[in-house]
Amino acid sequence: MEYRYKLKPHIELKRVKGGVVAISPNPLLALRLNETAARLLETCQEWSSATQVAMAIGSNQKQVERTLAELAARRLLLQQPLLSLEVNENWPSVSVVVPVRNRPIDIERCMQSLRALDYPPDKLEIIVVDDASTDNTAEVVRQLPIDQAICMNEWGGAAACRNVGASVAKGEIIAYTDSDCEVTPGWLRELIPYFGEAKNGIVGGRVDSFSLDTAIERYESVASSLYMGLEERECRPNSAIPFLPTANLLIRRKIWQQLGGFDPAFPIGEDVDLVWRTCEAGYKVQYVPRGAVLHKYRCRLNSFVKRKAFYGGSETFLLRKHPTQRKLFYIPRQRVPFVALLLLGLLWPIALLVAPLVPLAETILRYRQLQRFGGHLGFWVVLTATARNYASMFLHLCGNIARYYGFLILLVGLFWWPLLVVGLFCFGYAALYDYFTRHPKLALPIFVGLYWLELMAHQVGMLGRCVECRTLRPMIPALKIECRKSEIGNRKTSLPTTDHRPPTTL
Repeated sequence: MEYRYKLKPHIELKRVKGGVVAISPNPLLALRLNETAARLLETCQEWSSATQVAMAIGSNQKQVERTLAELAARRLLLQQPLLSLEVNENWPSVSVVVPVRNRPIDIERCMQSLRALDYPPDKLEIIVVDDASTDNTAEVVRQLPIDQAICMNEWGGAAACRNVGASVAKGEIIAYTDSDCEVTPGWLRELIPYFGEAKNGIVGGRVDSFSLDTAIERYESVASSLYMGLEERECRPNSAIPFLPTANLLIRRKIWQQLGGFDPAFPIGEDVDLVWRTCEAGYKVQYVPRGAVLHKYRCRLNSFVKRKAFYGGSETFLLRKHPTQRKLFYIPRQRVPFVALLLLGLLWPIALLVAPLVPLAETILRYRQLQRFGGHLGFWVVLTATARNYASMFLHLCGNIARYYGFLILLVGLFWWPLLVVGLFCFGYAALYDYFTRHPKLALPIFVGLYWLELMAHQVGMLGRCVECRTLRPMIPALKIECRKSEIGNRKTSLPTTDHRPPTTL
């Protein structure tokens, strides 16, 4: 599979004593490169394939591909697969599986969008599985112009329906979407090329809101658990993107068969379980902010609350099956003193006055490193970058505390006011951070109200399921002190001289 590359925004190449330095103020980054790596980056000022870059610098294409991939891994280059839209015979066969229950109008609209796909018709199979609907959905499904219509006699749940559909699928790739979704014409063409990388077992695309008519839809368009953002990332447990939803999920059929498909014992969260098992089997799960699917969110407040509580309850099932995937709280090693001082401030308030000295000392240290290194960024730029890092850490800590423990903290806080302050700060900080970074088309009070309502519903659902299953596993966190590599360093990258050598590192 061939990719194309482009130098990331904000990356600047500067020639200093001792070589070339790649510098970025956001995120703060400074790496010294040798002349060959610098030439690669300079060639990628605009989108360029590895073939084009190799021709421009007169080097072996495989060696260039290897180094370009490393530069992309070091956050210096954007990376996208090349889409060969003209050569239809090279596209793999795809089976689209859609489960449905009691949605006759939605399934017709979903099928209309699937029939409008810009994908070779002879490579496309559409399978609809009706989950023992109690209205006329089954009749509608039988009349749809599709390849296979399967009507279940007994209700089995979405996971079971997806398994039934996949078991009769003939395509090399199984693509899942839901009956309350409509796919965009380029859905498959924009996602399928990522299977050109042999390690990719699952690829998922963006899930957008079908409509922005109501406040809940506008909220869900940026804050839903189905929306994974606009940055391409690898999906892993306990990462920024820990799962991909079945509203927009593609998997190799041979991997689906190897893993045994979805676990029908899961009333919800079966997509998370499948993604985690795929990762455990050694395959890569890739999120791509393309190939969009439009999802119809529940617009009524009571439906919104019930759904969020249902999502909260799924964690009990997941952690019971995946006991090693505990909820992790990450703290970078250099910021442990800062967090310790904040906790100490609950008992000894003067510690709160000392805490700001930690990020200030970190800023001064990084600024001096940059000066010695040759990265001439102003002190204010470094201070701003450090502040962003702390803000991100706070979001991780406050968001998890508010989502999983906020309700209990507020209750206990009624008897000990410092804990009440902590709870209110976590709820407030997480909501305000998301509002000002995600830019929803909502007034601040409405967004915050829905945000808090979602967190409360999630906790109620989680606690209820814990009581039902007689376990506290979802409530037990783990602390991980991260030892991250410095963003400022002298590691150099060069092209390997032979293809059999291991990849070079920055």
